[in-house]
Amino acid sequence: MSLSEKDLLAMPADDYMNDVQISFFKQRLLDKQRVLQERLNGHQKVMVGERAPDAADMASGEESRSLAMSFVSRDTAELKRVSLALAAITEDEYGYCQETGVEIGIPRLLAVPESLYSVEAMSVIEAQRQHLRGVA
Repeated sequence: MSLSEKDLLAMPADDYMNDVQISFFKQRLLDKQRVLQERLNGHQKVMVGERAPDAADMASGEESRSLAMSFVSRDTAELKRVSLALAAITEDEYGYCQETGVEIGIPRLLAVPESLYSVEAMSVIEAQRQHLRGVA
């Protein structure tokens, strides 16, 4: 029997991050890791594609490579977050905010399984980043 999101949400609060839930999220993260790795491989193929002899084709190819580079950057960052979440599972810390130690919550983890911070802590972190960007 496969566990659904609805089943997870229906579990009592006392079951938070039990073996069943950990297994569910670990599989979700492994699936996401595989998809991201496949996408990165595809982007890398575009980036090393043949150079076109025609100027218009060359410009189009450069645009494709530039776009692929931005996708690589985004997907690499997401892959790192997924790897950190998988490490948190290994260390029995998954599902708890790394900043405050409070439960992140099943709904947030279903939406963003690589979450390492509660909504509140992430808001503070993002505000600090914005402030630092404004100062720099």
